[in-house]
Amino acid sequence: GVGMLLFTSYLTLGGIATPRGILIGIAMLLGVVMWGIVHMTIWPAMRIVLAGTGTKAEIQRARDSVRRFARVNLVLALPVTFAMVGAAHLF
Repeated sequence: GVGMLLFTSYLTLGGIATPRGILIGIAMLLGVVMWGIVHMTIWPAMRIVLAGTGTKAEIQRARDSVRRFARVNLVLALPVTFAMVGAAHLF
């Protein structure tokens, strides 16, 4: 009801087309990508590493996957933080 009315009025008044809206949109998109990386790649591989199940090659491959995608997530955290802080303080 009221939430939908506020959301649609925000859209029709041009809230998304503002620089603040664009920065928040970028931060949201990258945040969803980061969430996907954690839940689709890092966590399944981390379970293999923590449990120690599988052959040494599988465990090493899982470690490499965790290391690689954790670094990607770290690199993505910087623009997400900038976009969120920038949306709040630059405009």
